[in-house]
Amino acid sequence: MLCIRIRPDTDWLDGMVEELKQLKIELMVSIWPTVDRRSENYEEMVERGLLIRTERGVRTAMTFQGQTIHFDPTNPAARDYVWNKAKKNYYKKGIKVFWLDEAEPEYRHYDFDNYRYHLGPNVSIGAYI
Repeated sequence: MLCIRIRPDTDWLDGMVEELKQLKIELMVSIWPTVDRRSENYEEMVERGLLIRTERGVRTAMTFQGQTIHFDPTNPAARDYVWNKAKKNYYKKGIKVFWLDEAEPEYRHYDFDNYRYHLGPNVSIGAYI
C-alpha cells in the first residue's frame, strides 16, 4: 500500500539480503499501487497530483486494510515518484526483484465514470469490462 520505505531500525536488512543471496535466494518485494490515507506519502502525493482523483465523493477506491486510492500510473511524475521510493528503500539495499501486483485496478465500487487519471477519465482510458 505504497509505504515504500523500510523502517530505519532495520540494520539487519543488509545482512539478511546478503545471507539470502548466499543461499541462492533472491528477495522479492510486492509493491501495490494503493496509497492509504495514513501513509507518510499520502499528503505529498495528493498535493503533487500523483493519485487518481474522483469526480464526486471521497477519494477512496478501496477499503481493504484502510481507505486507499491508487497512484496514477498514467502520470510520468507518479511513476518517477514510486520508482525513486523503491530504488532508495529497496534497490539500493540489494533488493532488485519487484512484483508490481494488484488487480486492474480493483475498486470497491465500480463507478468507472467517477475515477479520473492524468490522461483522462477512466471511461475513456481504463481497461474494464
